[in-house]
Amino acid sequence: MALIKLLVLLLVSLLPWWCSAAEPVGVVTIADGDSYVVRKTQKLQLKPGFRVYAQDLLQTGPQSLATRIELTTGSIFDVGPASMGIVRPGLQGRTANKGASLYLLRGWFKVSAAPARAAGPSAVLTEPLEIGDVTGSAVLSVQADAVQVFAETGALSIMDKQLGKSAGPMALKAGGLYEARAGKKASISPRVPGAFIQSVPKSFQDSIPALAANFTSRPEPAAKSLGELSYQEAIPWLHAEPLIRNLLVTLWKNSLSNDLRQGLITHIDLHSEWRSVLFPDKDTLYKTPTAKTVSKQP
Repeated sequence: MALIKLLVLLLVSLLPWWCSAAEPVGVVTIADGDSYVVRKTQKLQLKPGFRVYAQDLLQTGPQSLATRIELTTGSIFDVGPASMGIVRPGLQGRTANKGASLYLLRGWFKVSAAPARAAGPSAVLTEPLEIGDVTGSAVLSVQADAVQVFAETGALSIMDKQLGKSAGPMALKAGGLYEARAGKKASISPRVPGAFIQSVPKSFQDSIPALAANFTSRPEPAAKSLGELSYQEAIPWLHAEPLIRNLLVTLWKNSLSNDLRQGLITHIDLHSEWRSVLFPDKDTLYKTPTAKTVSKQP
């Protein structure tokens, strides 16, 4: 028995360090193009059958053609090119009874609820908006100059987070488009303009059935590491709203690569939430020398 226990412990120790005892929350069913998750600070390439876990950071490249993640609840995320989001981030929204199923940092996502199932997706969070429970399908776009939400099927409840607690949710009927452009007041159109439809990723316009059942009995393909997340690659995440920046401290603090650690140290004035991690001794907090602190030479 002692020998068996020793062998088990040895096998566990040989597992890749990104493996987790937690249960996966979904599976990748389509991966056509450049796409990966950041788990801890390791980049892992997406491929059909790859299991996804809560708080995985999802990212697609500008040439990504189609990426789909199907959650164990039955809901589906289709991801467009040049997009970044967090699957099941563990964050609670104001308008949802359950935690958010997705945080969208930037880019394009299509969220589809599970048909005829009670456990559909809960709220979707972005920095400017919170979208309540999606009961049908919705297309979301967060870009530098505009935020757009298309209620493809089923009504949506949208709350502008930047207006504060005094702002109530806005109702968006099925077929309508919510749009907020920089410097302009948000608007709701009862019908989606043709210009928006033309800008939607082509993969969102194809009707593809759920594919998760094809992978339930198959072993997960071997994960391919794309290397450690660099400081330069992490900048969009590190410049997110405080809610996400604080989450990253929890996710990354025990797995910083040398490049990411050095970047945070060099630019610590931009990443104050990392001070206590990188400089735990309050007497040796990182300080940039100034004219007042440099002693004069005789």
